[in-house]
Parts: sequence; C-alpha cells; structure tokens
Amino acid sequence: MEEFVLWQAKGMLRNSVCDVQEFCGGFIELDSNGNVWKDKVYAQLVQEYHIQDWSAFELLQSDELCFCGFSKLKPNSRQALQTLSEKGYKLGVVSNGKSPFQERNFKALGVASVFSAVIVSEAVGYRKPQKKIFEQAGKTIAASPSKQFLSGIIHKQIVTVLIRAICIQSSYPVIMAKPMGMLMWSVTIILTW
Repeated sequence: MEEFVLWQAKGMLRNSVCDVQEFCGGFIELDSNGNVWKDKVYAQLVQEYHIQDWSAFELLQSDELCFCGFSKLKPNSRQALQTLSEKGYKLGVVSNGKSPFQERNFKALGVASVFSAVIVSEAVGYRKPQKKIFEQAGKTIAASPSKQFLSGIIHKQIVTVLIRAICIQSSYPVIMAKPMGMLMWSVTIILTW
C-alpha cells in the first residue's frame, strides 16, 4: 500500500503535493487498513491538500487500475498454495472488497489459477463475517461446510495454512483457524477435501 501511495504522490500528484511523506501518512491513516472505501479517502485528500489537477474520481480510477502492480505475496505463500493444489485440495478466496479490483490483485499476484473460486463481497452482495458469503464460496467449489477449513489472512496475503494432519507453514505464525467462524481479516482462504 505504501509503495503505491508513494508512487501516486511522486508521480501524478507531484505538482499538487508538497510533502510526500505527510500525504502518504494521511492516506494510510484515512484508509484505516482498508476499512474505508477509497472514494472517501481520495475525496478527503483532495479537500485537505487542495488538489486541483486531479479529481477524487480520477485518483480512485488510478488506484483501481494500477494498485495491482504493487501487490506482493508473503514469502512461501505461492509454494504453500501450489502444494495444496497439487495434493488435490480445492482452494477458494473470500474477500471483502470491490470487484473487479480484488480479482485484479489475485491475478497480478500470479495465484488466481490455483483457486477454484474467488468470491468478492461487492460481486455477491454479502460481506464477511456474514454466513452467506461463506456458503456461496462453498457452493462454488462444491464443498459441504463440514469439509471446509477457513484460514484467516492479514492484508490479503497468505501467512499459514493448516489442514487436518497436513501442515505447510511459511515463516509466519498461525493467525486464526476455525471452521465457519467470524473472521475479521480482509481475505479468507477456503480449503476443501
């Protein structure tokens, strides 16, 4: 996120923003870890920084189209997903967010092909932690709830996945794992066997 905002501030906003670090800090604070829609963030920034060369809508479009180029996976995530996929597990992603923004991020990360389902809240009309969004994902990958395992994710990046006796760990600790629970992070991986 910080790299993208810095790119935006130093690039398209170079004539509008005097203090790039202050602008980036303001963006990150307003964004509140992705809990505030970007249209509101950009509207506030345009007002606070008296940006006249770009509208909030134009900045939002830049974000929606270019942010995926700054998405990064945590170390070992790709290998963990690939191994699970090769072992026959069906993988699905449930993400609160905008469509097609979220789908673009998964494609840019190069992991979209291992997922049998990518469910984005805006596209289906439900948000985590609503049960219906998880049911939708289960139907999409043809898995009953008793055969699903959910793994919480922080900042849309996989940290650890555990399934029954299989343990494929990256260098990060387990964040959360419980079946059909109330997950508060931005992306959920659904695995089925």
